[in-house]
Amino acid sequence: MATENGTGKVEQDLAYVRAVVDRQRQLICEAVPIWFAALVGLYLAGSSVLRDLADRGAVSPDAREWFGNIGLGVLLVLLFGLVRRKRRRDGRGYGPRLPSREKWHIILPWLAFIAAVLLFAALGSASGLDKAVLRPFFFAMTALAFTIIGLSSIYTVLGFGLGMAVGTIAFAFLNLAFPFSAFGICAGLGLVIGAYADQRRVRGA
Repeated sequence: MATENGTGKVEQDLAYVRAVVDRQRQLICEAVPIWFAALVGLYLAGSSVLRDLADRGAVSPDAREWFGNIGLGVLLVLLFGLVRRKRRRDGRGYGPRLPSREKWHIILPWLAFIAAVLLFAALGSASGLDKAVLRPFFFAMTALAFTIIGLSSIYTVLGFGLGMAVGTIAFAFLNLAFPFSAFGICAGLGLVIGAYADQRRVRGA
């Protein structure tokens, strides 16, 4: 009887984890439709290419900053529009209503990631090391964080993390003429592939 109760508890826990993952996937698919993921991927690729060109003097640094600022603004406006459309369509807050326990399961990994970024920035500033030295380590930490969070089968996050991991390897070890371009293109491509996989999973559910 104890074994049966233990097995039933494990099955309940697994069912709960699957439900949390499915809700997270639904939230991400609503917030990041495939066309929006493609725009973000293009933005990442464009920004990184312009960074390499600016470093080589082929374009003005101001042009890169304009592209970065305007592109980010456009993406934020589009994201805000997605939120408003979802609210009007459902007549409630954005996304499914989640119990507080599930909300913390979703929020805590991202809070840990933000804390890690802040700690890294503080340690980097205190060390006095050049940003060029710290950059590959920051890329690697970010890629690892997104990959770990995405291992719960959230493919958008997992694809983004794996794309950044490949880009970090290219950036740090391949001695490329356009290292930022390689990183941005890999990250953007991983994001799009992950978002496509999530959309297919939701449609097939």
